[in-house]
Amino acid sequence: MKKILFPTDFSLSSKWAFEYAKAIASYMNASITALHAYHFDYSAIDAMPPELMEAFNQEKADVALQRFKDYTDSITLEEGGIVVENKVKIDHVIKIGFAIDEIVTYSKENDIDLIVMGTKGSHNLPEKLLGSITTNVIRKADCPVLAIPEGASFKGINKIAFAIDYKNGELDAFAQLIDFAKAVHADIHAIHINDGTEDLKPQEHEVTEGNAPVKVTFTTKYNLYLANGLEEFIVDEHIDMLAMVTHKRRFWEVLFKPSRTKNIALHTTVPLLAFHG
Repeated sequence: MKKILFPTDFSLSSKWAFEYAKAIASYMNASITALHAYHFDYSAIDAMPPELMEAFNQEKADVALQRFKDYTDSITLEEGGIVVENKVKIDHVIKIGFAIDEIVTYSKENDIDLIVMGTKGSHNLPEKLLGSITTNVIRKADCPVLAIPEGASFKGINKIAFAIDYKNGELDAFAQLIDFAKAVHADIHAIHINDGTEDLKPQEHEVTEGNAPVKVTFTTKYNLYLANGLEEFIVDEHIDMLAMVTHKRRFWEVLFKPSRTKNIALHTTVPLLAFHG
């Protein structure tokens, strides 16, 4: 991963995400493109001549770009307890348009390897837990997306949990995760939640313990609710990041959608790394 995209709206949640983006870029010797997209309300200036409108847009963009540079320059990792020594190259891009469209389009057109962005939510459904922009970027982007919860200060990444269900489409994501974990010096803890409807015999995975360049362990936990099982594992094992494949609609919905009989859904307080299988 050599090209990281950091979308921001200058909010506090973006600040936490930038800490992670800068740290990961330092680990990987990668560059960061900081992107800010805003939607211009043309209805207020319908009568403005085209040439004046263009000048108005350029002036606003110039002001936004300077503010953008000042914003990223002001954020350091010292507040999170980790100081990044390597100088990370940061480019700044201003786009006029809707944030989701601009983020996804820019990532595809510029071969971005990883998107790192903040989340604002605190409820059950993906849109409320992660925020509607982050959720839609995860669903539409081709590259992995790392969603950072508000308040998650960077303190290193030592343990990454990878939620697996032993279905097709996990191997490519597993390979990407292994490369990521190797770069940030983390162990991978593959976790499968069995709700009791499966064969109780532990299943084999094509990626096995001992044949990866990082430490990989496999665990099966039994819990009626996927979200509960994952949350318990995250707490018990002191997990720093949760990774998963999101193309499986059922897996995604079961994880975040609360049960009709019990209000059980994932309330992640650790960063979520979403892969497309």
